[in-house]
Amino acid sequence: MKILLRWGHLGTNGTDAWDPNATPWTGFAQTTVGGLEVREVLSFERGDHLLPRENRVTVQWESHTSTGWDGLVLALVIPRDAGPRTYFTVHAGRFTHVFAWGDLPGDHVFDLGGGNQLQVRAGMR
Repeated sequence: MKILLRWGHLGTNGTDAWDPNATPWTGFAQTTVGGLEVREVLSFERGDHLLPRENRVTVQWESHTSTGWDGLVLALVIPRDAGPRTYFTVHAGRFTHVFAWGDLPGDHVFDLGGGNQLQVRAGMR
C-alpha cells in the first residue's frame, strides 16, 4: 500500500518561511505487521530530516513547519493474509492516530487548529 503523509499548512506549495516559533511535527509512522519503506521525502528544509532506522516497522522524523508543509511517501508491505491483524500508527507533534488496516485506504485529513492539518492518503497504487 502506498501512503502519503503531509502535515502543516496543506493549502500552500509546501515552502516554509523561516519562523523561530514553527510548529513541531517530530514523530513517527509505524506498522504492527510487515514493514515500511520510505519512497520520497517531501518539502523538508532547514533541519527537517529522517532519523536513523532501528527496525523495518518504524520510520521517524524531525520536522517543523511555519507557513508550509512537510511530508513523506511510504510503502507499507505486509503478507497477503495479515490485513486483519495490521494497524498503522502516525504520530506527528501533538497528533496521534491508529488506523486498522480496513480503515486506512482513502484520503483522511485532520484539522489541528491554527491552519494546520495532517493528511494520510493511502491506496493500493
